[in-house]
Amino acid sequence: EEKRKSQIPDLRKTIHWDPDLQIGEDGNATVVFYNGDRYTRVKCILEGITYEGVPVYKVFHYNVSLSRD
Repeated sequence: EEKRKSQIPDLRKTIHWDPDLQIGEDGNATVVFYNGDRYTRVKCILEGITYEGVPVYKVFHYNVSLSRD
């Protein structure tokens, strides 16, 4: 809890790694992870390889805000 409330920014480049992520038949997957920063915009890069050996790459951004949970 003390680390979660810290005002020191989390400057790690990799915040989640999942080599076994499976994409559904509909082309979607849900990824849940802890984000150490608050009130910022994060650049997310998804890289992988399909079962057929085709590389995939996607870049997107999301905004972080303090959750009231």
